[in-house]
Amino acid sequence: MARQDGTTLSLFFFKEINKDMKTVLIGCVLFLIIHSVAPTFAEEIGSHVVTNLIRIGAGTGIYYGGYGVNTEYHINKFSSISAGLGYVTHEVPGWAVGASLYPLKNDKIFNPRLSGYFGRVSTIKWSDNSYEARNGGTLGGGFEWRVYKMLSLDFDLFYIFKEKRADVGYGSDVGASAGVGVVF
Repeated sequence: MARQDGTTLSLFFFKEINKDMKTVLIGCVLFLIIHSVAPTFAEEIGSHVVTNLIRIGAGTGIYYGGYGVNTEYHINKFSSISAGLGYVTHEVPGWAVGASLYPLKNDKIFNPRLSGYFGRVSTIKWSDNSYEARNGGTLGGGFEWRVYKMLSLDFDLFYIFKEKRADVGYGSDVGASAGVGVVF
């Protein structure tokens, strides 16, 4: 139930919760679901499971929820799922969930990939100096470069799919994401 001051009433354990906090909670729930279901998929694949299953990184861009962290779970040598949670300017929480496809297997030093994510993609500044966060999807490609056995760098370029309004000016529809991570 929405109120005029922008807050909404929660049906569960919160008395009042705003839209940004609701987005963080949804992102956390999705993050937990992905990380609880992923080991089941890996067990079904059997011998195609890579030895380094998890990558935890910090970086910037939509894949990291703005400025934040991203956890990637390798289902097999060709695919992975991930979730990111971070901070976006103007106190708006950032989040992203998605998947990557590694066409050349993810077991080399340099691993190209194709990725698709859904999450927080932009922030609109209104004339009254308030801000509104917008969700959308991305589709792009990049690479993971394993500098050492357990240390990796990643970089991605992507196209941003977002709902556009006629009364709002938008920047570029092309974005980038970069970070450093530890592979387990």
